[in-house]
Amino acid sequence: MSRSFIHSVIDNRSAALKDRVAIEEEAISISYGHLLENSNQIANLLVSLGVVTGDVVGVAMYSSIRLVTSMLACFKSDSIYLPLDVSQPVNRLRLMLLQAPPKVLITTAEQLEDVRVLLIDNDIPVPVLIGLPDTAAVTINSLTLEGMHLIEVDTTKVQVMRWEDGIYQLSVTTLNEYDVIAPDIVQSPDAGNYIFYTSGSTGLPKGILGCHESLSHYILWHQEEFEVNTESRISQLAPVTFDASLKDILVALAAGATLCIPSPGIRYQIPLLTRWLKDQRISLLQTVPSMFRLVVRNLKEQNILLTDIRYVALAGERLYGRDVSNWRSVSGESAVIANLYGLTETTILKSCYRIPHWDWEPGEVIPVGQAISNTLIAVINENGLCTEGEVGEVYIKTPYVTKGYLDTVLNEALFIQNPLVSDRIDMVCRTGDIGRYRVDGSLELLGRRDDQVKLHGVRVELDGVKRLLLRQEGIEQVELLLHQDEELNSTLLCYYTGRQYESTQLRHQLEQELPAAHLPGHYIWLEEFPLNVNGKVDRKRLPRPDSLSGGDNYEAPHAGLEQELSGIWQQILGVDRISRTASFFVVGGSSLKAIQLLSRIYKEYEVQLTIADIFKHTTLAAQSALIGASIKVNYEPIPPAAPQAHYPLSFAQRRLWVVAQRESSAQPFNGLEVYHLEGILNPAALSSAFMTLLERHESLRTVFVIVRRRACTTYTRSVRHRFFNFV
Repeated sequence: MSRSFIHSVIDNRSAALKDRVAIEEEAISISYGHLLENSNQIANLLVSLGVVTGDVVGVAMYSSIRLVTSMLACFKSDSIYLPLDVSQPVNRLRLMLLQAPPKVLITTAEQLEDVRVLLIDNDIPVPVLIGLPDTAAVTINSLTLEGMHLIEVDTTKVQVMRWEDGIYQLSVTTLNEYDVIAPDIVQSPDAGNYIFYTSGSTGLPKGILGCHESLSHYILWHQEEFEVNTESRISQLAPVTFDASLKDILVALAAGATLCIPSPGIRYQIPLLTRWLKDQRISLLQTVPSMFRLVVRNLKEQNILLTDIRYVALAGERLYGRDVSNWRSVSGESAVIANLYGLTETTILKSCYRIPHWDWEPGEVIPVGQAISNTLIAVINENGLCTEGEVGEVYIKTPYVTKGYLDTVLNEALFIQNPLVSDRIDMVCRTGDIGRYRVDGSLELLGRRDDQVKLHGVRVELDGVKRLLLRQEGIEQVELLLHQDEELNSTLLCYYTGRQYESTQLRHQLEQELPAAHLPGHYIWLEEFPLNVNGKVDRKRLPRPDSLSGGDNYEAPHAGLEQELSGIWQQILGVDRISRTASFFVVGGSSLKAIQLLSRIYKEYEVQLTIADIFKHTTLAAQSALIGASIKVNYEPIPPAAPQAHYPLSFAQRRLWVVAQRESSAQPFNGLEVYHLEGILNPAALSSAFMTLLERHESLRTVFVIVRRRACTTYTRSVRHRFFNFV
């Protein structure tokens, strides 16, 4: 096993822990043994399709077992893993695929046709598309008992589309045709193995190429630092298009722990997510401070205590003393909270601060600590190395950085000669962050030397957003300001002069180029900018959201549901009044605030909407109508299946059957309840009541049978036996 390759570490773990659960989703799971085999089979499939060292393989799917096996397959085939979100702006997706053109794109069998149409319609065809089957089938197919297969073999079918003569030609294969042993490829620790994209100052996304050795170094450090072992249960909350997802996924698997993946419906519903964290007995929670605040607030509202959490690892934006105190108030002091810092360019994270005490001022910024292993962090100004309290720019030195930007010209400003060394070549990363050393030697971040900001943990280049706005006809000047409210929620404000646009129109234009997380929450037209005595824009005099009244097109919400929802919007967005025609995303809304809105709607109306619903129904009136329709939805009965001698097992029944066979001496699904009845018992009446209940409900008469060496269900047509004895 080579520790320079994280997939080799995971393979070694998998071989030793074949029967242990590696990944759990809402209804399915996969063992380490089958994760090893499935990822090897997909790797061999990629090699058979002509993928060689250095080729890019796109992976377009949500967080799932299939995504993880595809990622590992990329590493094993010595290709470069490129996670993609096909719902992002098409122009941005096109730029990414042109800069890092994939030889193969892997998606789910369910999404394959949509992906094919998207690529053709936008003239960005990929040579080969792969549609993977539901991994649930592969997982349960592996659960065999004495030769009885519980899943049909065709559930391992893989659809392959090749771009030939201007169209995609479809063929079908199965994973079973490919070897369960990894392809024999000589790999270099310095070879590229993944690409993630960040915001660019020109408005164009910047691709960053990681490498095997640096990734493995960080993952193994993180595993040791947070004492991750085979008993750990780790949440996967980071979007898969961000490098933080590597930390979630690979740390768990390298340690032989269980990676727990919530469904999209749970991930963005905070009340459901907090309950999921408890039910899944998560021991290591990893997220950004913005999401952490929502979780903590909901823990308090639901009176939930996460007793299994041992560590909370936070990174991506500023953490405050209030955040630490709020966690303590709902979860006590049993968990260790750590604040981490790093750049995608330097391989995930490069400093760590284990918070040593709980007594912080509410507005105090928590430091990001000291460098991790094999890393040095320095604060340098024009006078050289800074001493305690001196402000300077942060530099990182480590052999475990990424290979830099795909646009290599940009690397000249990223990796530079160490300003403290003149007698030899000594390259360091210039982060662009401003900071200072505290008394204890830990690093405190103060801001940026450029126009870059962190918005809900996402790095946003303000200059790139400005450039796109100034392209709009008639706009003369633009200023962007990051506003933070009393609850520490951040909103990007856009002020502009020149031609006045409808806010929805400006947002629509930006949506063609930028992800939702990069968009301003308010678009504010000014006749002219206020200036200070030096003739510069006086940012202190720019109107804040709490002083905005909804504009000249204000239309009062209708009585009832619209007024109720308006109150929720006001609380989340921090504005005085809301027009019923206003878009959530142009009066301060963001992806994170949309998650807050989903949680409030679920709490108030017991209606479970999705993020997609909020983006499709942006106005107060539209959302109110959607909620009203969801509340009043008519009951639609499920038609009964046609009578048969036998019925195929559902997924839940298959799992129950397997567990029952393995636990023949103890039936974990059988419950025992004892009731003490007072008064005179009529045995005949009680027996008749139970018999009537059994006759009424077929599920109570369902039994498992073996038909042609496969498990099926059937049910007794009538109840003729005496099931009850009275003594």
